[in-house]
Amino acid sequence: MEPIFATLIVFGSITFVIIKLAQYSHDFKTKLIEKGLSVEESKALFAKPKQFLSINPLRNLQIGVLSLFAGLGIFVGQAFDRMYDYETFIPTSILISCGIGLILFYFISKKKIGSDN
Repeated sequence: MEPIFATLIVFGSITFVIIKLAQYSHDFKTKLIEKGLSVEESKALFAKPKQFLSINPLRNLQIGVLSLFAGLGIFVGQAFDRMYDYETFIPTSILISCGIGLILFYFISKKKIGSDN
């Protein structure tokens, strides 16, 4: 009987989030219509996320390097965990490798920004 409840909770929460997002979108569009914004003004309002990329163009590189090193940390942590049977290797290796990845990203971005100037 417990797997049924777990399944209902998982799919119920996903459904709840989707419904809330749809409701928020509908309320937002309704408020735009009530304020009387034109089509051009509403398109300009939705075009602002593109501005984020011009503010921080190296964000994708940061996420990629961090993800790569986090995966590497998981791999190394599991390898050490199987060899030495000590449970703290996985979180420790993830944190250390993510730190190394962020330091590497810092030097890459510093070099990239320096070459752009």
